[in-house]
Amino acid sequence: MNPNPLAFAHRAAVDIYGDFLDECVVAKVAEDRVDPAPKESTTKIDGRPVRLVTISGKGGRSPDAALADRWKRNDNISLLDHALSVARGALMFCLADAIRPWSGESDMAAAKRVGRAVVCIAFLHDIDKDLGLARGGPIDAAAVEERMSRYGIDRFLARHGVRISPDAMRNYIEIVEASQTAKTVAADDYDRNLAAACKFIGEADKLDGIFTDNAPDGGVEGVVRRLETSVALRRETGLTRWKPVEIHDHIHVFLLDEFQRALSSACRCKAGCLPLIEIVHDGRLLCLIPRDKAKAIEDRALEDFLSDLPPYGLRFEINNRLACKFVGGAASWSACKQVAARAGDWGRYANLLALPREFARERRAEIDALFEAAGMETTWSPLDAAGATAKPALDFPGGDAGGLDSERAHALVFLVLALNHQDARGRDAAPDAGVRERELRDTMAARGLHPPAVVEAASGKDGGRARRVLLALWAVGEIRRLAERDLDGAQDFFDDVLGESGLAGLWIDGADGRPGLAAGIADLSGEIRQALRKRFTAHLSGRPAAPFDAGPHAKHCILCNEPVAAARCVDSGSRAHGVKVSAFSGRDGRNDHLAKPKSDTHLCPVCLAELQLRHAADAPGRGSGDLPPLVSSPIALGLFGGLAYERESLQDSSLGLHDLNRLETRKGQVYRGLDCQTRRIRVARLETLPAKDVDLIALLHMTLRAARRLGRPIHIFRGAPRRHPAIFHFDAMPAWLERLLGGNALRIEQIPAALAKLELFQILAKPSGPGIEWARQLADPKTELGALCVAWAHTQDRAESAAVRRETRNRALDLIGTHGETKMKLKDNPDPLVRLAWLATRIQKRLDIRDSTNKQLLCWKLATDYLPKACRSASTDPDALVLGIAATLEEELTRKSDAANRKHRDDQSLSEACIDFARHFFDAVWGGIFREREPTSRELRRAAAIYRFALLEAYRERGIAETQDEDAGEGEDAEGKSGSPELEL
Repeated sequence: MNPNPLAFAHRAAVDIYGDFLDECVVAKVAEDRVDPAPKESTTKIDGRPVRLVTISGKGGRSPDAALADRWKRNDNISLLDHALSVARGALMFCLADAIRPWSGESDMAAAKRVGRAVVCIAFLHDIDKDLGLARGGPIDAAAVEERMSRYGIDRFLARHGVRISPDAMRNYIEIVEASQTAKTVAADDYDRNLAAACKFIGEADKLDGIFTDNAPDGGVEGVVRRLETSVALRRETGLTRWKPVEIHDHIHVFLLDEFQRALSSACRCKAGCLPLIEIVHDGRLLCLIPRDKAKAIEDRALEDFLSDLPPYGLRFEINNRLACKFVGGAASWSACKQVAARAGDWGRYANLLALPREFARERRAEIDALFEAAGMETTWSPLDAAGATAKPALDFPGGDAGGLDSERAHALVFLVLALNHQDARGRDAAPDAGVRERELRDTMAARGLHPPAVVEAASGKDGGRARRVLLALWAVGEIRRLAERDLDGAQDFFDDVLGESGLAGLWIDGADGRPGLAAGIADLSGEIRQALRKRFTAHLSGRPAAPFDAGPHAKHCILCNEPVAAARCVDSGSRAHGVKVSAFSGRDGRNDHLAKPKSDTHLCPVCLAELQLRHAADAPGRGSGDLPPLVSSPIALGLFGGLAYERESLQDSSLGLHDLNRLETRKGQVYRGLDCQTRRIRVARLETLPAKDVDLIALLHMTLRAARRLGRPIHIFRGAPRRHPAIFHFDAMPAWLERLLGGNALRIEQIPAALAKLELFQILAKPSGPGIEWARQLADPKTELGALCVAWAHTQDRAESAAVRRETRNRALDLIGTHGETKMKLKDNPDPLVRLAWLATRIQKRLDIRDSTNKQLLCWKLATDYLPKACRSASTDPDALVLGIAATLEEELTRKSDAANRKHRDDQSLSEACIDFARHFFDAVWGGIFREREPTSRELRRAAAIYRFALLEAYRERGIAETQDEDAGEGEDAEGKSGSPELEL
């Protein structure tokens, strides 16, 4: 008996889908990659994208105009994600439908068998896209067999006792896909039970298509309507009635991530299944939860969300002036003692124990003796380095507690914090540090103990802070000394100094009208949780969220502009990622006067919670610390998207763009291929946008490479986000960069071409290349050909980067030979420089790529050198100038034996061919491109590169041999007379 079919369906789906991921997707699909295989390496991973993530499952790019117009409405997701989404949805629908409350063990086993078959059929249901077939085209059984073997599906089915031949698999695929229905005869092992289960695959396929469709009848509303009227699902399964939970809040995306996880967990606990859809993307959280259990799920999710958040509680902070204090939560003696007792990196206490450098240099032996007496070994930052302080790092922080209430190092931290804690409340403040120091001295003196000379010598400009550090160190050492001979007496001594009824308790909690330090420590943790409860309760109810601080306030949150109390001022201990104490906003009601000594930057509790989550995520220091733009990439995707993570107990991991592009395993985190399909990954949440063009190109190149490897959308927003169907979108892309990439949004099929353009840009822009000014010209159709030819010439002259030379050559030929819809030969090309190069092949003998640049540009340089000088002379008659160019050309070509053979001019004389060249140069190049003025060096370089490139390609197109006979030139023998022939127009 199974009283909860939905819970059984979830548990069985976790097992079946997990096995399928392990045995087929991770083991086989992940090994099927595009691009040439790299060399094997023990330290480098295979960074090539998995093939199925480079194919669009929905919303792809098609050369067919009708298909492209239809597909552009859909969110662009990879074929792998679409196939897995349909597999998860069909599996849950099938299992929930198969089990009744009275089902026995045999029924459950049969349901699992069908479920394993359904997962495999669903994964292959779009095999026509995988094979690159036209929609509705016939599917060959041999191709099905090959894919079943390639993905390990045949072995997966056999391992679990399910038999499906390639012919039968094709039958089931045809049932699922309407365009393939009943095209082939039923196979011998055709199973009607499996055929009936194909309706669940078809239903899941429809739902995934509807959800990714941005048409008015698509999206989440379309999914809910489809399920409510579905004939494939029984109402008793509980999978037909869903309630959307939708929150739009692009400022607090880390909080939305945490709330999504809480909703997913609550849905599983209260309804027995995961949300149908759970996604945080483009500033929107969307979850579809069972409608009948919606209230219980929301209440449980809110409680889990608030309780599972990283602790916003009490901690201590040290500012740049080494002043220390407890902050962040409700304070008491016990709470402060726990903060001091948290084990961790002892290096973080270095600033707490820092001493003046000159003093530490002179008294180092005495200070080390105090540490040794307290049972601690130290190392120091270089005492001879420039700086104001010397910091001891605790290599051996004191061992165990030695029978006392806390370890010696913890006791030292607690005592230093209690002694030096700053209380800025004014008249209501606790007694200052000087009073506390005197009380500690009196307590020690009552036991006949007086501080050593090194303690008394530590009096400087810091108001006695360093002296109190040494005083606390000496006191802990004396307690330890006593513990070696009288543990009970040492415990009494410890309690007198650090106990709740001792000095530390008096200082922190206060007593008999004496204020304690705890009264001045705001319980920010409690306020944050109250604000989050209020905010997310409003989100769940669908009403606008009111500001947490009630009443009129003159201050505003720098992040969301919500009114806040003046007390919510950001300080160095706020841990607000990316927000500086002196941050400038320019908003009304905010004093941004440069001479104002006190900070005036405020954050509401919700924004502070968000930024503290970001701070915790940036703990390894991967980010720059600046407030980043919104880099939006969903953690979960598709139907029952959380199903993939149910067997994982790992926390969310964060991967930056460098991590996603890194291949060397020894240098940090790497992305191996299908990690996002098996675990929750936050993508590039802490990236910042650089200001320089070169750095921006590098960032976008990494982003596109990451999107291609992930197969998941990555959207970058400077402003408020909006839903976008492309796999890559950047709302603040510069106009020149949009022209380079063909727009600010790309589909999966467009990414390789965009990557090639960015790689070429980077090569041109690097210091050893032509320069960034030439790289940027790639983005303008008017200058692209020139930039390509300059890049080609640069790599040719330096004999480097053959791959770039081939890429620039191919792209330049495409530009030269394409005019509208027609392909054109160089001979007929209307471009003035291309035409000039063609005319040059008629007067100059065949040149090879190995010839010198000067020889390749001989005719060009003769014309460009002659004409500006001639124009500055007395005579500027066009005919005279043309004849002058022609005469110069003929003379030099004849003198250097570089004139072309007569047969390559259609028997035209050299003089006539030179006049044709000169006339075209004067009319189309000098008068057209250069506008009858001497060109700048950049214009000249661009034109020369195009001419040189077109000249060599024209020789190839004409098929002129690379070497010519001795009598190929035109001199006395060639023309039948000596000297140059008379030049005529």
